[in-house]
Amino acid sequence: MTAMQSYDADVGRIVEHIWTTFLDLSVLPTEPVLARAMERDGLSGTIHISGAWHGAVVLHCSAPLARCAAGILFGVPADAADTADVHDALGELTNMAGGNIKALMPEPCLLSLPTVGDARAWKRETAGSRQVAEVAYECLGEPLRVAVYERQG
Repeated sequence: MTAMQSYDADVGRIVEHIWTTFLDLSVLPTEPVLARAMERDGLSGTIHISGAWHGAVVLHCSAPLARCAAGILFGVPADAADTADVHDALGELTNMAGGNIKALMPEPCLLSLPTVGDARAWKRETAGSRQVAEVAYECLGEPLRVAVYERQG
């Protein structure tokens, strides 16, 4: 990614594809500021890209949406998905997003394993980075946001 390029549209297509294909859930675009305001009590998944380009992809969503996704991915009712299931599901969705976004970057690049934590955990992992893409959605009335950060220096 260069400073003048915007990858919001590409990231948006990736997120929409993942959520509609793997979860069979529709996502409605919304303003990122609305999603950021609603994500304080949610979860975030972070995955790092390193190589010719260095940065991170962060997927944020509410806890209820993460639980719903876990139920769908594991074929159980959402309320039967435990914390480990929710973290595994969010990690897998983050991995899918990160892998597709990595394909937009100059080669060669490697993808880390995803980490999942509370909605503020990503800030430690992206400290010193600048945001280069951001898309936000509403899904089942819950916030979903994906942001891409480029590591500086």
